[in-house]
Amino acid sequence: MGNIWKGMLDYISGFFDGITPDTYIDLGSRLLKVALIIVGAIIIYRIGRAIISGFFKRQTGRFKMAEKKINTLNALSQSILSYILYFIAGIMILEEFGVNTTSLITTAGIGGVAIGFGAQSLVKDVITGFFILLEDQYEVGERITIDNITGTVEEFGLRTTKIRGFNGDLTIIPNGQILKVI
Repeated sequence: MGNIWKGMLDYISGFFDGITPDTYIDLGSRLLKVALIIVGAIIIYRIGRAIISGFFKRQTGRFKMAEKKINTLNALSQSILSYILYFIAGIMILEEFGVNTTSLITTAGIGGVAIGFGAQSLVKDVITGFFILLEDQYEVGERITIDNITGTVEEFGLRTTKIRGFNGDLTIIPNGQILKVI
């Protein structure tokens, strides 16, 4: 048991013997840059959130959009902003520690394309739902007809629309399949 401890102590002391003051300066410099990247991303996020929120507050009376729709678009825009900032800040931090981000971005791009093909219908549903919301095609409580299904819109989301028929049946239609609304 004593030999194991002695071996571990020799390894640790050998590790620290190889560290020079320049190594500490380099590590401190990198950590400072990482901290500045994080602080910069937080500042940009807060400014971006304020701009996005201000924009959607001004739209309330302008286009007569329902408050729920404005809140949905506001939250969606802020989520997109945060994911973009996380990605950029993460790449910058990895570059500070010498990671080859070019291959990482290429791999992520190829993976994104593969996931995009697999989730094509989901993406189509969300994009169509976003445009239905943005163009104010219909709202919750309205009576509509979609593909020979007539009823009252009970719930509308970015991915699906729920219509309650007059006989009480609830029909859930993926937004990507909505081609014509009456």
